[in-house]
Amino acid sequence: MAEITDFQYLLLMSQLDIQVNENLKAAFKFFTHEDVVFSLDPAQIVIGPISEKHLLTEDKFYDFQRVLRRMYFLD
Repeated sequence: MAEITDFQYLLLMSQLDIQVNENLKAAFKFFTHEDVVFSLDPAQIVIGPISEKHLLTEDKFYDFQRVLRRMYFLD
C-alpha cells in the first residue's frame, strides 16, 4: 500500500466501498455535470457516455485537481 498513488487509491476505494463510490460519483457530477464510471484495469475514470471516451487518467487527474483548486481559490 505504501507505493500506491492517490489516484490508484481513489479508484481502489471506489470499488471496495459503495459509499465512497456514491460520494465520488456525486462529486464528479457536481464538477463536470456528467456521470462517471471508475475503472481499475486500465486505471481511469470515464466521464460522460462511454462511447465518447472522455478518459481521466492518472496524469490528467492531477491536472484536473490543479484546475479545480485554482477555480475555487484553494491554492
